[in-house]
Amino acid sequence: MNRVIKIVLAVAILITVPKIIQRVMFGSPKDKAIAALRSTIQELSPTLPKKIDSVTTLTKAEVSGDTYRIYYTMDPSVQVDASRKGIVEQTAKQQICGTSKKILTDNGITVEYVYTFSGQSGDEQMSVVVPSGSCS
Repeated sequence: MNRVIKIVLAVAILITVPKIIQRVMFGSPKDKAIAALRSTIQELSPTLPKKIDSVTTLTKAEVSGDTYRIYYTMDPSVQVDASRKGIVEQTAKQQICGTSKKILTDNGITVEYVYTFSGQSGDEQMSVVVPSGSCS
Protein backbone atom coordinates (compact mmCIF):
# COMPACT_ATOMS: atom_id res chain seq x y z
CA MET A 1 0.00 0.00 0.00
CA ASN A 2 2.84 2.39 0.86
CA ARG A 3 4.40 1.73 -2.52
CA VAL A 4 1.14 2.52 -4.33
CA ILE A 5 0.83 5.83 -2.45
CA LYS A 6 4.40 6.74 -3.34
CA ILE A 7 3.77 5.97 -7.00
CA VAL A 8 0.58 8.02 -7.03
CA LEU A 9 2.36 10.94 -5.36
CA ALA A 10 5.26 10.71 -7.80
CA VAL A 11 2.89 10.76 -10.77
CA ALA A 12 0.97 13.71 -9.29
CA ILE A 13 4.20 15.62 -8.80
CA LEU A 14 5.36 14.85 -12.34
CA ILE A 15 2.08 16.18 -13.71
CA THR A 16 1.73 19.35 -11.62
CA VAL A 17 5.28 20.61 -11.19
CA PRO A 18 5.89 21.40 -14.89
CA LYS A 19 2.64 23.37 -14.99
CA ILE A 20 3.62 25.35 -11.90
CA ILE A 21 7.08 26.05 -13.32
CA GLN A 22 5.57 27.14 -16.65
CA ARG A 23 3.23 29.59 -14.93
CA VAL A 24 5.94 31.00 -12.69
CA MET A 25 8.55 31.32 -15.41
CA PHE A 26 6.47 32.09 -18.47
CA GLY A 27 3.07 33.20 -17.17
CA SER A 28 -0.27 31.80 -18.17
CA PRO A 29 -1.72 32.50 -21.63
CA LYS A 30 -4.27 34.78 -19.97
CA ASP A 31 -1.53 36.77 -18.21
CA LYS A 32 0.35 37.10 -21.51
CA ALA A 33 -2.77 38.29 -23.31
CA ILE A 34 -3.52 40.88 -20.61
CA ALA A 35 0.09 42.09 -20.67
CA ALA A 36 -0.06 42.42 -24.47
CA LEU A 37 -3.33 44.36 -24.23
CA ARG A 38 -1.88 46.72 -21.62
CA SER A 39 1.15 47.33 -23.82
CA THR A 40 -1.05 48.03 -26.85
CA ILE A 41 -3.25 50.38 -24.83
CA GLN A 42 -0.18 52.24 -23.57
CA GLU A 43 0.95 52.81 -27.17
CA LEU A 44 -2.55 53.68 -28.40
CA SER A 45 -3.68 56.04 -25.63
CA PRO A 46 -1.58 59.08 -26.64
CA THR A 47 -3.18 58.97 -30.11
CA LEU A 48 -6.76 59.12 -28.81
CA PRO A 49 -9.36 60.19 -29.65
CA LYS A 50 -9.12 58.50 -33.03
CA LYS A 51 -11.75 58.56 -35.77
CA ILE A 52 -12.59 54.97 -36.77
CA ASP A 53 -15.09 55.81 -39.48
CA SER A 54 -17.34 58.72 -40.41
CA VAL A 55 -19.55 58.28 -37.31
CA THR A 56 -17.42 56.42 -34.75
CA THR A 57 -14.59 57.76 -32.59
CA LEU A 58 -12.42 55.57 -30.38
CA THR A 59 -11.98 57.53 -27.16
CA LYS A 60 -10.44 55.11 -24.66
CA ALA A 61 -9.32 51.53 -24.08
CA GLU A 62 -8.50 49.84 -20.79
CA VAL A 63 -7.99 46.51 -19.09
CA SER A 64 -9.75 46.05 -15.78
CA GLY A 65 -9.34 42.64 -14.18
CA ASP A 66 -10.22 40.14 -16.89
CA THR A 67 -12.11 42.63 -19.05
CA TYR A 68 -10.78 44.48 -22.08
CA ARG A 69 -12.99 47.55 -22.44
CA ILE A 70 -13.09 49.76 -25.55
CA TYR A 71 -14.95 53.09 -25.50
CA TYR A 72 -16.50 54.67 -28.59
CA THR A 73 -18.42 57.89 -29.10
CA MET A 74 -20.98 57.94 -31.87
CA ASP A 75 -21.65 61.03 -33.96
CA PRO A 76 -24.84 62.82 -32.83
CA SER A 77 -26.30 62.32 -36.32
CA VAL A 78 -26.43 58.56 -35.68
CA GLN A 79 -29.60 57.24 -34.10
CA VAL A 80 -28.60 54.36 -31.83
CA ASP A 81 -31.48 52.06 -30.96
CA ALA A 82 -30.61 50.56 -27.58
CA SER A 83 -33.48 48.10 -27.97
CA ARG A 84 -31.40 46.38 -30.69
CA LYS A 85 -28.56 45.66 -28.26
CA GLY A 86 -28.94 41.89 -28.75
CA ILE A 87 -28.27 42.23 -32.46
CA VAL A 88 -25.24 44.44 -31.79
CA GLU A 89 -23.92 41.88 -29.26
CA GLN A 90 -24.34 39.06 -31.78
CA THR A 91 -22.48 41.08 -34.43
CA ALA A 92 -19.67 41.88 -31.96
CA LYS A 93 -19.38 38.20 -31.06
CA GLN A 94 -19.13 37.24 -34.74
CA GLN A 95 -16.47 39.90 -35.33
CA ILE A 96 -14.38 38.67 -32.39
CA CYS A 97 -14.87 34.95 -32.92
CA GLY A 98 -14.15 35.21 -36.64
CA THR A 99 -10.81 37.01 -36.24
CA SER A 100 -7.54 36.76 -34.37
CA LYS A 101 -9.26 38.55 -31.46
CA LYS A 102 -10.75 35.16 -30.62
CA ILE A 103 -7.58 34.43 -28.67
CA LEU A 104 -8.78 36.93 -26.06
CA THR A 105 -12.01 35.12 -25.22
CA ASP A 106 -10.25 31.74 -25.55
CA ASN A 107 -7.85 32.86 -22.81
CA GLY A 108 -10.50 33.97 -20.32
CA ILE A 109 -10.76 37.64 -21.27
CA THR A 110 -14.13 39.35 -21.66
CA VAL A 111 -14.35 42.03 -24.36
CA GLU A 112 -16.69 44.94 -23.71
CA TYR A 113 -17.55 47.75 -26.10
CA VAL A 114 -19.01 50.89 -24.50
CA TYR A 115 -20.82 53.19 -26.92
CA THR A 116 -21.70 56.76 -25.95
CA PHE A 117 -24.40 58.31 -28.10
CA SER A 118 -26.93 61.14 -28.10
CA GLY A 119 -30.23 59.96 -26.75
CA GLN A 120 -33.53 61.56 -25.88
CA SER A 121 -32.29 62.49 -22.43
CA GLY A 122 -28.76 63.59 -23.41
CA ASP A 123 -25.70 61.38 -23.61
CA GLU A 124 -26.44 57.71 -23.07
CA GLN A 125 -24.28 54.60 -23.00
CA MET A 126 -24.76 51.11 -24.31
CA SER A 127 -22.43 48.34 -23.21
CA VAL A 128 -21.95 45.36 -25.51
CA VAL A 129 -20.24 42.38 -23.88
CA VAL A 130 -18.60 39.35 -25.44
CA PRO A 131 -17.90 37.07 -22.46
CA SER A 132 -14.80 34.96 -22.16
CA GLY A 133 -15.25 31.50 -23.61
CA SER A 134 -18.14 32.58 -25.83
CA CYS A 135 -16.34 31.61 -29.05
CA SER A 136 -16.05 27.97 -28.06
